[in-house]
Amino acid sequence: MFGYAMRRVLSAVPIALLAVTACFFILRLAPGGPFDTGRQLPPDTMANLRAHYNLDEPLISQYFIYVTRLLQGDLGPSMVFDDFSVSEILSIGLPFTMMLG
Repeated sequence: MFGYAMRRVLSAVPIALLAVTACFFILRLAPGGPFDTGRQLPPDTMANLRAHYNLDEPLISQYFIYVTRLLQGDLGPSMVFDDFSVSEILSIGLPFTMMLG
């Protein structure tokens, strides 16, 4: 029984990696970006934002940075809430989700 469970867990790893890879590249191919708003930002501000979020790196570098951080449990900074990371936002809502579940 333990061997069966281990095979199932090990078979889930490549599937998860494939899903992460597909989502990453599909989102990068979508038109628009996180800083495309109704108002135009100054070029130096846009360059600073792109550098902060590693969007100025080549696409393959962005992917490896993303996967490395994901494996470390770092989901990156929130683009909506300035003072929070995505991990912090999820950890705030997780107890309420578990309680409802």
